[in-house]
Amino acid sequence: MTAESHYQYSDALTLYDELSVSRESIINDMRAYCAENEKAQGDLWQQRIKACKHDANYEKASAALAQSARFHIHIDVDQMSDELETLMDKRGYLTSDFLSHQGQQSSPKFIRTLKFNNTKKYKEELKEITDACKADQSFVGFVEGEVIVNRRASEEKEYDASVPIPFRIKAYREPGGRTKTADMHVGLCPIKSSPELMAQLLTMGFSLVLAPKSSGVLAIFSLQGEAKTIEQLFELTNNYIERAGGASKCTMKDERISWLWVSGDSAPSTRMIANIQFNNQDT
Repeated sequence: MTAESHYQYSDALTLYDELSVSRESIINDMRAYCAENEKAQGDLWQQRIKACKHDANYEKASAALAQSARFHIHIDVDQMSDELETLMDKRGYLTSDFLSHQGQQSSPKFIRTLKFNNTKKYKEELKEITDACKADQSFVGFVEGEVIVNRRASEEKEYDASVPIPFRIKAYREPGGRTKTADMHVGLCPIKSSPELMAQLLTMGFSLVLAPKSSGVLAIFSLQGEAKTIEQLFELTNNYIERAGGASKCTMKDERISWLWVSGDSAPSTRMIANIQFNNQDT
């Protein structure tokens, strides 16, 4: 790793606006990290993937995942009691922590996820797990309920560098993303996708994390903000990736926040859209 690459990804390869490192260095370092660790069978990386595949809750969730569950509950936590963690395990929550890098500490430290296709069960669980988190005096984090309103999958083709990016965003950080009403995510293979495409997504302002999935590791590029804004950026991003190509195993999701409880100002922060530049015009 070069001296230029010795920066923190918030242990989850999260891009901060104040980083002086080039986008290309971030992507190249990420790809090298992925390639190196995929070969290291005894490494923590492989242990995490294996754990994801064989998690006791994974088999319970596989049917819902196969049906592309529409309702998601995410609990992002920096601190919680053992009793609350045990309760989440019993209720079927999956571990979906981001992967560590260079031994740094991630924020959030823990992420737990439960998915539904049944609206009634989703709403009931949101209330019950939120009440449990509120009752845990040690809890530092937030509970988020999401509804998936749009999904897309992109065709794999060679990257075309002549296709211009449609926008650039600037962002600020907010505890728990208190004011957000929507998220969008672009998930793709970090090794087989074009490094030029991924660098362009960073240039557009997407944050970046690596997440273990049962099928392997995904690079997930995300934006958070208001619903109308996310809806517009989702379509622009989808059109850009369709035209530019270079994405392998790419899926996109547009999500609406239907429920959000934040423990306080010390909760893990969310990167929020501050302003957007469309084709050199500020919005």
